[in-house]
Amino acid sequence: MRPLVHVIVVNWNGREHLPGCLGSLSSLAYPNARVILVDNGSTDGSADYARARHPRVALIENRRNEGFAAGNNRGMARALEEGARYVALLNNDMEVEPGWLDALVEAAEGDPSVGACAPKLLYFGRREIVQGIGVRLNRIGLAWDYLNGRYDTPELAVEPEVIAACGGAFFARASALRETGLFDPAYFIYLEDVDLSLRIRSRGYRIVTVPAARAYHKASATMIENSPRKNFLTLRNRLMLIMKCFPAPMLSPSLAGALLRECRVARDNYWRGDSRLIAVQARAVLAALARAPRILAARGKTGRISHERAWRLLAPGTAPPRIRLPEAASGGWDRPAGSEIVLASPGARLGPGWYRMHDAGDDDFRRFALEASLALAAPPGGDAELRVDIGNDHAATRPLGLRVLVNGREIGRVVPGPGWNRLAFPVRGAGPGACIVTFRAEGLYSAEDTGEPTDLSFKVRSAGLHPAP
Repeated sequence: MRPLVHVIVVNWNGREHLPGCLGSLSSLAYPNARVILVDNGSTDGSADYARARHPRVALIENRRNEGFAAGNNRGMARALEEGARYVALLNNDMEVEPGWLDALVEAAEGDPSVGACAPKLLYFGRREIVQGIGVRLNRIGLAWDYLNGRYDTPELAVEPEVIAACGGAFFARASALRETGLFDPAYFIYLEDVDLSLRIRSRGYRIVTVPAARAYHKASATMIENSPRKNFLTLRNRLMLIMKCFPAPMLSPSLAGALLRECRVARDNYWRGDSRLIAVQARAVLAALARAPRILAARGKTGRISHERAWRLLAPGTAPPRIRLPEAASGGWDRPAGSEIVLASPGARLGPGWYRMHDAGDDDFRRFALEASLALAAPPGGDAELRVDIGNDHAATRPLGLRVLVNGREIGRVVPGPGWNRLAFPVRGAGPGACIVTFRAEGLYSAEDTGEPTDLSFKVRSAGLHPAP
């Protein structure tokens, strides 16, 4: 008999996500899994849906929204009572592959030092891009998804161990949870996963990455990114995490560094005239400081981390990498106003796949990774010539091919050299109307090789359809 695993899904007014999430769990290949849905006082019919469509799913109904941490605790407590050997947590806006649980159990069963596992999360709408494989943490308590924004290629190098697992898809050994306790409900949501991970590590366990366990995340489906509520909770909880879990020699410098960073952020918000965000910062700092006496007094009981090996996994520096994702198509991009586009010009009709890098000099061009598209108006007449400026910053690393397509038909292949390359391709039967031009790279220059924040290929400065010579 395979080890018993309980999978816990916390839901709050997420009825729209449940068919995909619970449906994928019902298709798991793993033969000994039980699913528990913890409904946090939903008013959208979530509980009724689960009862009617997934009767084998155990349902825990809370009268109110108890938060992500407390909601998961109810499910984990039930799992421990029922003799689970492993406990898996899954966000309601995720879907998993059939072999997701098999890969996680295999990783844990093969090494008793594994206390928790971090599966590979990919963006739901862009399944070729990694959202994270575990969590990185730095010395001022900032946490971010490891490898966020990288392309999921066979060449992607993944560290075997991370400092923390993401609570959205958290897999833990039940015996480790019995030793350390469950989530701290004081966090409500955000960073409770890092807190628990650090406590698991304090017992000498490791937290490993399991890239073969794949799940797809819709991301920020419950709480809007950069909303005042989310900003308040993440800052308050970050300060709480430092006070509660960081070892004594790091405590003062880490708190000072965190507050100094927030002063700089507040200064930037002031110059932008955003007083609302400054007020949110102030409330978060005051809320954390109000809890400081209780947190500091209880440090000896919470399993603060003094394990040197865990702290060697801290990310260097005090600023996380700038996460960059290719932009989705903008509205009306396939209805071009002209036959030529300078990519930096207002109203450029860009399609999906382009990066807005926000670095010095990037106002003059756009970058892409595997593929990007734009729309151009064909000039009068049937034939045309496509003229583009293609840049390659990393040709010295290795040659990389580029294929150019118009309306889905390949019109040429080149291997751009270093610097800017002025290229021209004949286009037969271009007009009338819009032409969709697609640039498709035959590979990627990885971030490890280039020092860029993500995997990229080429950059484009301008593109235009001109009458055939």
